[in-house]
Amino acid sequence: MVKEYIYTTFGTKDVLQTVQQRYSNRPIYLTFDLDDHEHFQLIEYSINEKSPFSSGVQYDVLFKQNQSLDLRGLMDWNYLTLNDDEREHFIMRAKAWITDHQDETGLINIFLLQVNEGFDYAILTTWKTEKQLQEFKPIIDDFFKSFQYASNVHYREKKFQFAKF
Repeated sequence: MVKEYIYTTFGTKDVLQTVQQRYSNRPIYLTFDLDDHEHFQLIEYSINEKSPFSSGVQYDVLFKQNQSLDLRGLMDWNYLTLNDDEREHFIMRAKAWITDHQDETGLINIFLLQVNEGFDYAILTTWKTEKQLQEFKPIIDDFFKSFQYASNVHYREKKFQFAKF
């Protein structure tokens, strides 16, 4: 099985567009934070083992709903920092949850991600519309509820949309 990665980096729109142009042969997309339209991210979904970014985050794709390398739609990131004791339980539950929710209306894909050799995990869902994400949001919140209130778990969430200029 071919290993897959998602690479991200953050910066100003101008700097990130320069990086995007430098690697125009790679599928790197500029996105912006829905809560702060001045906060930008570059993202690449790839089988390439080397990140195009000099700084940023490399996520290993542990599991995904759709087998395509297509990355599109509204992105809802849910991040967790876990210790070794919680890791296996979280991965097992996340894979089952992804499988149970693969046919949701408007859902494009669900990814279970791990920061390369780290304790940080993410579930990235991609959606056709904001409305469809909001309808599914209680299900996402319910899944993370048991993890986010543990004393040693750090939970956070961000939404990004592809920028069109």
